[in-house]
Amino acid sequence: MRSNHQLGQAAARGDLDTLSARIDAGDDIEERHKGTGRTPLVEAAIAGHPEIVERLLACGADCTASCTAVGHTALEWAAVQGHVEVARVLLAHGSDPNGVSANSFMGHTALMLAASTGQTEVLRLLIDAGSDPQLEDNRGRNALSLAEQHRHGEAVTILLEAGATPPAPREPVTARPWPELTWEPEGPDGLGSAIPDTASPAQVVWSYIRAVHAWETAAWQALQAAESKGEHYDFVAALEVAGAITDAHCTTGRRYVRASISAIPDISPEFALVDETEPTASRCELHLRHLEPTEFVHEYEWIFVCVRRNRRWRIESAKSRLVGTDKWEQAVL
Repeated sequence: MRSNHQLGQAAARGDLDTLSARIDAGDDIEERHKGTGRTPLVEAAIAGHPEIVERLLACGADCTASCTAVGHTALEWAAVQGHVEVARVLLAHGSDPNGVSANSFMGHTALMLAASTGQTEVLRLLIDAGSDPQLEDNRGRNALSLAEQHRHGEAVTILLEAGATPPAPREPVTARPWPELTWEPEGPDGLGSAIPDTASPAQVVWSYIRAVHAWETAAWQALQAAESKGEHYDFVAALEVAGAITDAHCTTGRRYVRASISAIPDISPEFALVDETEPTASRCELHLRHLEPTEFVHEYEWIFVCVRRNRRWRIESAKSRLVGTDKWEQAVL
């Protein structure tokens, strides 16, 4: 099959003539945009073109295909955008009203998305199609609690009339206290006190978290201040400080090095230590959770692996994932 993005572009524009011509010419109906991972069907659903959606489905388009950015399928995008006619066509062609894509960012169904965005017409359509209002996302929220959270009163009323009830409270995660440090962690301007050889794995990880967070927060503020004045900001020097912090806390031989500065640091002192295990005398794994994330900082869990070499504990690796998902991502330390 041919691949040149013209099919996806025609779908996004709602250009039925060009779309049909490209299908007849043999363009790949499931071709994905390299950046977003959207198929022509997803593009048409986002843009709200029911006639394009109908044509693509008639040609065998996969209604379970999802984008790569947030993992929404065509039906889920129709719910977010409030495109009720697009949603109607998708449901008529077999889209699962309770479906959750394998790469969904938060485990949302179309009903949850319609509830959280206040798209009441789509909400009613999905309920009539059999959407289950009691299903929960990765953080234990259902359509009703999402509608309440975002203050969509009409959506709340519709869900209550459909028999929706609040989700059951989840078992709270018990956090352990971080150990006190007998040294000053590395600061944003360079190395602080040396880590004593007697430092425990939890102390090393806690020192690293505090040092990296302080460095990145200060570096981002300095970057913004320099840009506002039209001045040069020395990324190389800033990243050298990050490298020094890593060298002090981690084992040698890092495969990747830190190469960016973010407005929202990946690692935060708000992380809670929830478990610590030692599979062997020279290996320790610390399980961390972000227990109280904001709406835009999702709940992540981390595992830091520490190893003991030459009688000193240091961080060997770390990985993270969204709570409720299966895929771990290796962290750059």
